[in-house]
Amino acid sequence: MLRRDPRKGEVEKVSEIWWSQRPNKFVDRRLFAELLAKVDATRPLKEHAYISMGGPFLDDFPIIQSAVHLRSMMSIDREDGVRDRAEYNKPYSRVFCELADSSVLVSKFGSFADKLGAANFVVWLDFTTRQRGEQLRQLAELAAKLTAGDICRITLNAQAQRPYGMPVAAHQIRELGLLADDLGDLLPKDCTSEDMSPSRFPALLFKCIRNAAETGARRSGNVVRPLLLVEYKDGQQMITATFALEGTGAISIASERPLSDWVFLSTPEWTNVRRVAVGALSIKEIRHIDYARHAKSVDEIQAELPFLTPESIAQYVEYEPYFPRFRHVP
Repeated sequence: MLRRDPRKGEVEKVSEIWWSQRPNKFVDRRLFAELLAKVDATRPLKEHAYISMGGPFLDDFPIIQSAVHLRSMMSIDREDGVRDRAEYNKPYSRVFCELADSSVLVSKFGSFADKLGAANFVVWLDFTTRQRGEQLRQLAELAAKLTAGDICRITLNAQAQRPYGMPVAAHQIRELGLLADDLGDLLPKDCTSEDMSPSRFPALLFKCIRNAAETGARRSGNVVRPLLLVEYKDGQQMITATFALEGTGAISIASERPLSDWVFLSTPEWTNVRRVAVGALSIKEIRHIDYARHAKSVDEIQAELPFLTPESIAQYVEYEPYFPRFRHVP
């Protein structure tokens, strides 16, 4: 698959990964499902409807359904072929597959809500392109239309642009200027060109998400409470932010158990970002780590598996309950 850089007219070759076999995105989805289960244990979500951009295979729908029973579900896509495949592949008859893009969903949210017959929602805007200004403005508009008790989630492409032969410092200054033009007031005032480096760019985008969400929530008289922040890479650097809309002065769901005890819970300051970088492991490697993990340190296991990095082992140990277990189904 080819993607053109709209600013330079250059074509970049991008590997096309089957969605269901992206291990880090898989872990991210499982964390999201566990979050919903924690919320549901305190404030039931059975009357909420779920809306996402599920693609042709709707991989997130069975994972979400296994964690919490929601009133109804909907997937949107702007391409006829993708919508038609989703209609065929939908795991439950109560899933609606609509021909619409995210801008239509946000601008006509009331009509989609009426079709789902729900008053509260869990909405996931799952973006992959770098049109971040438009995407964050859609997030702000959506946050203005959601009500207290709703949960919103957004995925953004956090891949920093390559210098293309420019000096790094000059490139980062240029990229910051372009981002400022794109995001406007949603860009934090205190950011610098150094925030455009690959290691710092995801953190900057989390602040932009916070600004967009809070801008929209203020219009509806609500406040935003971050719940789960994840940074992962499957071909491209991606980030996801999940937050709740809560009434001003209301007791936050994040202060109540079992959610308050959840190790992955974000802080109110939008910190505690979870980095997911689970590498590819063979069945034999997984069994070795599983056997040794409770008796040996990561460094000791790595000494026995010198072809693996300590990080790959540590990441597997941390996210083992969420790790994909793909197997052949005859």
